[in-house]
Amino acid sequence: MTVKTMSIGDAAEEAGVTTRTLRYYEQLGLLPPATRSVGGARRYTGADIERVARIRRLQDLLGQDLDQIRRVLVAEDRLAELRAEWQSDASEERREEILTEATEINNELRAQVRARLAALSDFAEELEQTAKRYRKVARELRSRGARRVPSAPASEPSAATSR
Repeated sequence: MTVKTMSIGDAAEEAGVTTRTLRYYEQLGLLPPATRSVGGARRYTGADIERVARIRRLQDLLGQDLDQIRRVLVAEDRLAELRAEWQSDASEERREEILTEATEINNELRAQVRARLAALSDFAEELEQTAKRYRKVARELRSRGARRVPSAPASEPSAATSR
């Protein structure tokens, strides 16, 4: 069965990235090396486009740290290898080893996600504290402004409302 391939320009357009991004992901090892046409041009498959989509999703979830994304992809690739080995009629002893390794990989991935969640939670808490300070200052300004408004001349705005 022949796998349909596309040019780097078509692949980039379909993936929603630039051709430079595809080359960069390949250089970093995030994308497997592209197959080449007889003339040496890069050719990409649907699986490559799916991989780029996964990379972009991980960037959204984990931030822009491509090294961290590479670690996740390597772990996912290893899990896929273990799954294939499991399905290829591995012995019971080997299946226990596969489960142990898969569990360790899963634990590492979960730890990375928990660390990211903790960092995001800390950042959200910082933002919440800042918002509370803003609300407090706004209440204080309104309170001071309300006390000044009666004494301000009707034709001139008060200091609190002129800002």
